[in-house]
Amino acid sequence: MTVMPICRQPIVDYAGGTVVSLHVTGVLCEDPTAFRGAWPFAPDGLGHDSLRLTGALTTQVGADGAAEVRTLVPQNLGTSAVDRHPALLDRELHRFFVPDGTAGPSAAHATLLLAAEDWSGTTRDAAAQDVIKALAPTLADAMGAVVGQRAKEDQDGGMFGWSVPGVDDTVRGIPNEDFAPVQTSFLVPGSPSSHVAGHEVVVAGLGGRAYRLTLQWRARRLPAVDDVLNLQVHYGEFVVAEGGGRQMLVANRPSPSDWETFGLVRLGGDRVALLAPNGDFLSAEAGGGREIFAGRAQIGEWEVFRVEEVMTDRIALRAFNGHYVSAYHGGGHQLVASRPVRDEYEVFTLHRP
Repeated sequence: MTVMPICRQPIVDYAGGTVVSLHVTGVLCEDPTAFRGAWPFAPDGLGHDSLRLTGALTTQVGADGAAEVRTLVPQNLGTSAVDRHPALLDRELHRFFVPDGTAGPSAAHATLLLAAEDWSGTTRDAAAQDVIKALAPTLADAMGAVVGQRAKEDQDGGMFGWSVPGVDDTVRGIPNEDFAPVQTSFLVPGSPSSHVAGHEVVVAGLGGRAYRLTLQWRARRLPAVDDVLNLQVHYGEFVVAEGGGRQMLVANRPSPSDWETFGLVRLGGDRVALLAPNGDFLSAEAGGGREIFAGRAQIGEWEVFRVEEVMTDRIALRAFNGHYVSAYHGGGHQLVASRPVRDEYEVFTLHRP
């Protein structure tokens, strides 16, 4: 069994298959002591009882496949979780690909660990007091007269009855609370179909503190593509979906490899969709006028492009709003669907790997 860093962007088989992914879609704080406000100086916008999620995921593709264990990069699930008020989100934690024709079922198992970054407590460290005293005027401006008056009283020699996130961690570290790990599994049948399986898990810690996580496993079918392409722009660079997808497309690669390879799905007439290496479809954001994003699970209006054949193996692409997809300045920049007329920057040369 091999332990690897997590990779949320697998390279799909353009011959067809199923993308399986694990998502956290909600978090509900059941802690009656949760603080109801964000601290303005907290790093990364974190506030009281901010949640971090990490863990390990085991995947086995097919009955005879080797099991792989991947670690989950710590995820920030949000700021200032308020007691009994749900926070809704859609955070993908992991995905893997099951090619068509895989013998037997495939399975995934996740062990997840939640940690709460708790800003409560009393600052007693002398170095922290010196820092807080120096910040008292800023605190007054940022948090209003009441807290500012409290900061002034503390500056004048009162006891510190509250802590300063973002300051405390520089001098004594952030207190964390780890909860009991939770587990979730998903079995992909030998003939998979698109479906969603969701459930809730409750993680409990010390002193009755608890959070309710809503998790979802999603399986979606990918069609077999009609062609596999590399797209080269005017000055010679190739278009890349960095990391396999989930980012804006850029034309800056001197030669093609996995991330520069796209699947073309014909939709009838001159209409096509383009599949990124991670199994998501390319999208002209807002229907055009903006960047091309490699991150849509389904084909909608923004994911449909019209092909104009310029000459053999050279094409132009038009987005939903009619504008052409352009490699700005001939390459080296993000692709945008913002040109009303076609010129050399809007023409792509096709290569087949």
